[in-house]
Amino acid sequence: PAQQPFELVAADGKVVGFAALQTALDAVAARRQAGEAGDLTIRVHGGTHELAAPVVIAPACTAPKDRLAIEAFPGEHPVLSGGTRITNWVAGETNGRAVWTADLGAAAKDVRELWIDGRRATLARHPDRGTLAVEAVPDADGEWTHGNFGFRFKKGDLAAAAVGADIVVMCRWVESHLPIVAIDTEACTVRTSKRSVFRLDAGDPWYAEGAAVFLDQPGEFCIDRATGRLSYLPRSGEDPAQIAAFVPRLAQLLRLDGVPAEGSWVDNVTCRGLGFHHAE
Repeated sequence: PAQQPFELVAADGKVVGFAALQTALDAVAARRQAGEAGDLTIRVHGGTHELAAPVVIAPACTAPKDRLAIEAFPGEHPVLSGGTRITNWVAGETNGRAVWTADLGAAAKDVRELWIDGRRATLARHPDRGTLAVEAVPDADGEWTHGNFGFRFKKGDLAAAAVGADIVVMCRWVESHLPIVAIDTEACTVRTSKRSVFRLDAGDPWYAEGAAVFLDQPGEFCIDRATGRLSYLPRSGEDPAQIAAFVPRLAQLLRLDGVPAEGSWVDNVTCRGLGFHHAE
């Protein structure tokens, strides 16, 4: 029979294979509820295991005196992935540069990350390095807790084509991610749909990210939220037919689902040698 990616090893050494980690955990819970004692181990074979939903470890999987280990098979390197693999790349062009594009559909509205062969790509940004400075904040008042819907920038710092991108502006000890809804290049003002966390001041550092106009460096990507199209400017030597590309789909990969208010705990669980990748 074909090797199963997940193996449940009982205290007596007997092994049962499973196609999914959650199914193996459900089997652990069934054994515990049936009164089976002793340590249990789920061994995970190498490769990227794409999860349809977060893996849930419930109190029924654990026992006060017996341990549960979820670990890599010896010598192997498994990864639990919360992402969607991109395989539908097509050649395209953005800003006069050859790019790869992929249609993400409705999922594109929530995507802000991309991994290529395990390496995080950069959401296209301006400037490419460092930050710019807020010139002035016309609507600021005297209360530092009152945020603002934009600011004035220095001439030439932001193009009108950046509408739809995000401004990331840092003030005090926080940063605000503010969607751009309007840019006046004559008045040098930017207006956002969200208010900054605190009042902005002249000199506060900022940068913008996410617009196609910023896509100018290898390893950068952007997403057209209206069409659901992702564009990636590849690094030298990358081949769309060979790379492993993922965008996040899950916000959680592993959840310990105890209910402390009822005295129901998840304990005596160890994860060893596993990679957790591609979550939002």
